[in-house]
Amino acid sequence: MQASQILIPIDTDAFWQHMRNIIEEALDKKTQGFIQPASINPKQMLKVKEVCELFQVSKPTVYDWIHQGKLKSLKIESRRFFLTSDIEELIAKNRLQTNS
Repeated sequence: MQASQILIPIDTDAFWQHMRNIIEEALDKKTQGFIQPASINPKQMLKVKEVCELFQVSKPTVYDWIHQGKLKSLKIESRRFFLTSDIEELIAKNRLQTNS
């Protein structure tokens, strides 16, 4: 790659470091809230059928819960998956509501 001149009063290395920082900040803002794939263990994920069996409900009920915001899911291509931690959170939240 051929070096090119930059017509601003800043050291070239400092300029590129500043650019890297700006890009990293923008990426951090965009990816905030996304789950990192390396942090998900496949054993922590359930399929729709498994969630139906766990709660003894039909698939339309599970999809209704998703649309109502009661249940979080991950969509990978055409399939939906559920983190066991989200399922446990739903159970705990409903357990608290029934005990109150």
